[in-house]
Amino acid sequence: MKTYFLPIALLTLILGSCSLGEPKCDEVFVTTVPLDYLRRSCDLAGVDKNADEVVVAIRNQADLNRHIQCESLRININFEESFLIAGKIRSYDCGYLAEQNTVLDCGRLVHKVLVQSEDCQAITEVPFLVVIPRSLVDYEVSLEVDYL
Repeated sequence: MKTYFLPIALLTLILGSCSLGEPKCDEVFVTTVPLDYLRRSCDLAGVDKNADEVVVAIRNQADLNRHIQCESLRININFEESFLIAGKIRSYDCGYLAEQNTVLDCGRLVHKVLVQSEDCQAITEVPFLVVIPRSLVDYEVSLEVDYL
């Protein structure tokens, strides 16, 4: 009996330690409302214009005034119920926004953007802006970008 116990205990220890790495988290999809303001007559401001990827959380009216500049439109957001995630991706081959979604993953909000590339060499800005439920306002926001 003792000869079987030691190999089984070692095997259990080895297999059990493989799962001790990073915690496994289930992604929870967040219901968002995409807005088209940045593609029409508004610009993202107060960010690094030279960065290839930018994401900002707009949690209140002061953030909105600082980061979104519109010529003729006024964005009406109820910041008691929601906040915004806004940003841009620089594409080096005529990219455009193909898809976006937001997930709650391991205690952070991850905004995932899929950029469709075209067969050209022009640099384009791919903006995004979504409304997020206020209950998620305290989570760290990050950006993940994939290209087609």
